[in-house]
Amino acid sequence: MKLEESLARLALAAVAIQLLFLPGSAFSQSPFYQGKTITIIQATSPGGTADMMVKAALPI
Repeated sequence: MKLEESLARLALAAVAIQLLFLPGSAFSQSPFYQGKTITIIQATSPGGTADMMVKAALPI
């Protein structure tokens, strides 16, 4: 029973840390880049996997 209690406390601590740090970092950069143009230079050929990943990351 001691191991189960330790795992439960560890899981609770992990969730608490995620709730503490994740929300702030997810929204902290939006006002800085709002209204600005960002240029992404890709060094691979078009149509490949890397090209698709770059296009998927763009909010167009």
